Amino acid sequence: MNPPHSRFASFRQRLEAFDPGTGWRLWLYEFLLFGFKQAWACLFGALLLGLLLATHFFYPSDAPLHRYDFLTLAAIAIQVGMLAFRLETWDEAKVILIFHVVGTVMELFKTAVGSWDYPEASVLHIGAVPLFSGFMYASVGSYIARVWRIFDFRFTHYPSLLGDMGSGRGNLHQFLRASLAARHPHFTVCSDDCHVLANARVLPQLAEPPVDVLVGRVRARRPVHMVR
Repeated sequence: MNPPHSRFASFRQRLEAFDPGTGWRLWLYEFLLFGFKQAWACLFGALLLGLLLATHFFYPSDAPLHRYDFLTLAAIAIQVGMLAFRLETWDEAKVILIFHVVGTVMELFKTAVGSWDYPEASVLHIGAVPLFSGFMYASVGSYIARVWRIFDFRFTHYPSLLGDMGSGRGNLHQFLRASLAARHPHFTVCSDDCHVLANARVLPQLAEPPVDVLVGRVRARRPVHMVR
């Protein structure tokens, strides 16, 4: 049976049980403990970021293995090692896998519409997307899975499924705004409460505001301007 916690769990519990005293000693200890927990939550992402930077500057151009393929194999080795040495739980690995799959699909879409590309050659790829790119999204999933468990997050009055779907609709507005800006690079998308210049192009009014209105700054029955 797989252990429910990583090796870090017992070590963290001993650190949390330690009494450093009061005053500035307590404050300093809590500050350092918080940083240690965050660093542990970022372990997978930090290792991957280190690989990206190191190979960008030092990977030999005449190496028999493409850099992108090396990154993919190295990321897999890190994942296997973390599971083998119980630095990560299987539940966390499942979350990482989901992020990897979703991230790869997103990269397929983004490269297809020309948002960016991966200029280097690779063998381990799907379409124009090298497989290591999914691990960049997986590093975010790794952090989320770890930090929720390490800090023992609890939520009250969490939105219902319909509420989550509404938030997704608000994010869709953000995506549409970003798509408009990408298609018209000489314009900036904003709502009608921002300063509109002489060459503004007014788009059709929105019937409803997005749920994420504080971020989107788009309001119901107001025109949306693309401002030069």
